[in-house]
Amino acid sequence: MTSGHTSALDAQVAAWIDDLAAPERAVEGIVALGHAAVGPLSAYLDRGPQLVSQPRELAVRMLARLHHPDVVERLRRVLRDHPLRGLPPALAESEYRVKDAAVAGLAAQLGAAASDDLAFGVCCERLPSALRAAGRLRLHALAPSVARLLADDVLEDAAAEALHGLLPESASSVLTAIAAWLYGDADTPHVRLALIRAFLWLQAIAERPPVEICQQALRHPCVPVRAATALVMDGAAPTDADAVAEALAHGALGTDERLAMACRERLRSVPNLPIEPLVRALRADEEADVYDNTRYPNPTARRILLDIILAQAGGATEKLRRIVRGVPPDDLAEALFRWHWLDAPWLESMLGHPVAQVRLAATACLLRYPLPARQRWLAERLGDRDRRIRHKAFTILAALIDARQASLSSADLPSHTLWLAPWACLRLLARSTRIRR
Repeated sequence: MTSGHTSALDAQVAAWIDDLAAPERAVEGIVALGHAAVGPLSAYLDRGPQLVSQPRELAVRMLARLHHPDVVERLRRVLRDHPLRGLPPALAESEYRVKDAAVAGLAAQLGAAASDDLAFGVCCERLPSALRAAGRLRLHALAPSVARLLADDVLEDAAAEALHGLLPESASSVLTAIAAWLYGDADTPHVRLALIRAFLWLQAIAERPPVEICQQALRHPCVPVRAATALVMDGAAPTDADAVAEALAHGALGTDERLAMACRERLRSVPNLPIEPLVRALRADEEADVYDNTRYPNPTARRILLDIILAQAGGATEKLRRIVRGVPPDDLAEALFRWHWLDAPWLESMLGHPVAQVRLAATACLLRYPLPARQRWLAERLGDRDRRIRHKAFTILAALIDARQASLSSADLPSHTLWLAPWACLRLLARSTRIRR
């Protein structure tokens, strides 16, 4: 510790640090003191943990900015003194931030020479700055410990960032951690979340686990774990193709937004997925999360999944028929309103659907699609048994006639339409006659 500092200087520095309303005054004053501030800052830190972390954090950060022989030892004392497990919860939460600032300062001062301090920060105190510094300084010996911290709800992001810095060696550490979680005795929400994070991390670096791990995880009782596993299964065997597709579909409907987005992107990018498992997932009345709580799938997620299923089908008529048979009518009607490409045979089949809501959506689609048979189909809808559909067909035909894109004569109207909607038919015929003149 620097000699020659006075109690008055200690008191002045302490007053600056404790003034939470004006931290810039403390920064300016300590910078002006230079190395003379090492003693007062050390004396302040000797007071021990406080309920409010900001003053001690500021003292640590300012101490770390001073390049003085005593600084490293002082920062190590802050890091290692007062273990968090031995402190009351309120003090532990405050001192956690102080220790995190201390380990960040040690990494900045020493670089890779701070490996022992970083290992202590990672393994004993679980400090996010220690994790990030381990990745930045490529301390590969810490990769197994960092991989296990994917199971930590607080440190998962810092652990994933550090693992990226430790590539390529960290990939094998993550696979080892997955095997331990997968084949271990415990199947808790904690373990399930760890598996999901690990598979998402592997997907982000395009790493494919061994087949036996994937097949074991694909049989996991937790639906989100199976979905995360499906993300890393390229070229699944035909026997696994249905399970992979259904797992991805359930993941796209789940409550974990990061997993859901990854599953949707995967479903969009993989061609020729089997349709039946996707439709089966869409028809499910409930989705389970990692805690085995069930809930009805989010309507927005269901709409997105149905759009993906329709895109997978493309123009394949047989696939579209299987979708129509399996998808609930309400979802199918909503998809028709949003869908931007429909082939004529499929649209015609939707116009004859037994559910009126689907027929109404298909009729509305005819305004967007200038198909050769559009006028005939609309004329037939004028005789639909549902009044809303008759009105929609009349409105579209009237707009098309006014735009000179359609023209009706009595021969174009089926006989039953004249009986069900006589006034609508007469008005459309009169419009066509007037436009032709």
